[in-house]
Amino acid sequence: MLVIEERDLEKLLEEKYREGIAVGVELMKQKMLSACENGTPIEILGLAFYVRSDLQHLHDVFAELEKDR
Repeated sequence: MLVIEERDLEKLLEEKYREGIAVGVELMKQKMLSACENGTPIEILGLAFYVRSDLQHLHDVFAELEKDR
C-alpha cells in the first residue's frame, strides 16, 4: 500500500498542472506558427483569427503605400 502525505500530493499535483500548462502553451505556439505559414485561421471560441508574421505585415504596408501613389 502506497501512502503519500497531503503536502507531497499537493506538490505533485502543482508540478503536473504546471507541466500541463507548459505543454498547452507550446501547442498553441505551434498552432499559431502553422496557421501563419499556411495562411489558415485559428479558431478560438467560435471566432476565426488570421495570424500574419511581421514580415507579411510589413510587405502589406509597403504594398498599400505603393498603391496609394
